[in-house]
Amino acid sequence: MQDFLPGLRPAGYDQRVRALGSKWVRRPYGLRIGVGLLLAGSLLGGDAALARSKKKPKETTPEQPTTAGGMPSPLVDPMEAEHAAPPQNGQPPTSGSGTPAAGSPTPSGSGSPTSSSGSSGGSGSGSSAGHSSGGGDAPSGGENGQFNKAGRFMANLKIGPAICAYTCATHEGALVVDLGWSVLPNRNAYVVIPLQFQFSTTTTAVMVPFGFQYDLGISRVPGLYFYPRLSVGYAALLDSSTGVTTTTHAGILLPELGAKFIMRGRFNFGGEFFSLPVIFGRGTFGGFVDVFYRILVYAGINF
Repeated sequence: MQDFLPGLRPAGYDQRVRALGSKWVRRPYGLRIGVGLLLAGSLLGGDAALARSKKKPKETTPEQPTTAGGMPSPLVDPMEAEHAAPPQNGQPPTSGSGTPAAGSPTPSGSGSPTSSSGSSGGSGSGSSAGHSSGGGDAPSGGENGQFNKAGRFMANLKIGPAICAYTCATHEGALVVDLGWSVLPNRNAYVVIPLQFQFSTTTTAVMVPFGFQYDLGISRVPGLYFYPRLSVGYAALLDSSTGVTTTTHAGILLPELGAKFIMRGRFNFGGEFFSLPVIFGRGTFGGFVDVFYRILVYAGINF
């Protein structure tokens, strides 16, 4: 209304309006600058507050290991644990003092790892030395992939027919108690004492030879052996065909060939497909030679 009534304006009205207008025109730029500064300050302050508000992760302190009795054990030096030797035989790593390292599983058995390893090493070396020297019951000394024999000694019981082959009076039966001792570390060379009996209805022969046998292993069949044997010794011949028992002293030569299978290194099962006892001496009517052919089967044991 004042624009239409210029005559009613007071003095100095136009100057005041212009001054006020310029002031309000300038005010939006000031507000803009203030608002911008305020936003920048709030952003900078928000970032700093956000950084301060972030929580640092908790520092975990290593738990001190304890012994089997619940007592605290000294902590392991990291450098010492790093350069420690790797565990052997399933034992946990140990520190220099012999206690298990932190975090390693504690063995359930009694005793410390060092003592158990020492005892196992000692017992292992002792047992291996004992077996290599031929003592103990563990098999050892096999050849060509054979099952090892349980010991140096063997004992076998043999039985079979003794067929008259030359100048003897009749066919007989044979029973042999065979004892042997291995004289070589491979347990294949035996000194043998085969105590032998041959008998019929009217005659009996008791023979005590002394001989040597060598086992030849067959690599394709583990546990199978062939062997040659040669024995010589004394024989006593008892004859009761005339109603009166007479005794004739003689000698014996006994070549043999046989085969045997050793089960689990201990049990012998075999046979001698060639056994030729030659009995010789001087009797009532002069010298004589009797030859028998025998086929024997047997079972025995190594110890």
